[in-house]
Amino acid sequence: KTTTTADSNKVSAIELFNIPESDVIPAQTKRLRMLPVSVEDQQFIIKCIHKYGVGSSEDDDENDETFQKMACDIKVNDMQHTKNKLKKMVARFMLLEESQLRVEVSDEIKALMKKK
Repeated sequence: KTTTTADSNKVSAIELFNIPESDVIPAQTKRLRMLPVSVEDQQFIIKCIHKYGVGSSEDDDENDETFQKMACDIKVNDMQHTKNKLKKMVARFMLLEESQLRVEVSDEIKALMKKK
């Protein structure tokens, strides 16, 4: 992994090409790059919550019915996520911190997020 130059000095490829070590990536930078919910999914979830009002009820049967309606709505749910997938996505969205939000969130949704 060493190369020789005209001066016969041995230089490693890492020094020659200034290759950083992979273990040097700061944890904070990596954490900020990786979002628990992508920006597109955040936009999608906000549309669904505005239309169906998820999370305001403590009744599980009513929430199941709401998620089922959401899953059947092909205009909003164009990716055809299942009821269970939508539940997981909304639950993950509700657990986001303020710094992880990348879209505008209404005060109603912020209030629901703080309850959880």
